[in-house]
Amino acid sequence: MSLTLCRPSKRLLLYEVVRFRKSPISTSSSSSKWISAIKNTSSPQKSLQIYTQMHRQSIPVDRYAVLYTVTASTHLNNLPLLRHLHAHITKLGFTSNVYIMSSLLHGYSSTCFDDAHDMFDEMPERTIVTWNTMITGFSKSGNKSGMMQKE
Repeated sequence: MSLTLCRPSKRLLLYEVVRFRKSPISTSSSSSKWISAIKNTSSPQKSLQIYTQMHRQSIPVDRYAVLYTVTASTHLNNLPLLRHLHAHITKLGFTSNVYIMSSLLHGYSSTCFDDAHDMFDEMPERTIVTWNTMITGFSKSGNKSGMMQKE
């Protein structure tokens, strides 16, 4: 069973942008309102739009905004987007956050297992979540022998 995302019409996107700009959050500088909007949004695309809007308005980004955006983006299976977010996470200094990196690892393991493997090898801290993500990724990629290799 696969998830297929439909592309919204330009009219619908325009409506959502206008609605967002009229909402109190679009004029607020409180990052907690923005983070809440990212977390509670109905679609990954909308999360990315809100995250982008935060940057355009120079609203400080914290680990929660990054975590919720990465988590939403993993469902898009968009490798260039994940690589872009990974670079942004590195630039912001969140590479030591195990929750953000675990979410990013999950996204990589779903789209490009080689990138997931490289990222896993470079992770300073590995948890049960990261190990399970890699084992699942090895299984899905058909690389059963890779699961048994030791470092």
